[in-house]
Amino acid sequence: MRLFCFHNLDNETNGAELRAATRPAHLEWAAGLGDQLRMAGPLLSEDGAMIGSCLLYTSPSPRDRQKS
Repeated sequence: MRLFCFHNLDNETNGAELRAATRPAHLEWAAGLGDQLRMAGPLLSEDGAMIGSCLLYTSPSPRDRQKS
């Protein structure tokens, strides 16, 4: 298994709204990783605002975990 990292930055236009709208589906997808999920959490700005997320997971190929 290889280790992969999703490093996601919110867009500056509607990042907070888009994050809120997609959060339930994102959490469901992440839960589906099971034992392959190694770490996940927010990326924060210097003032503590959420600006993105980072997720580490193991998989034979990055295509095995892409959402269709």
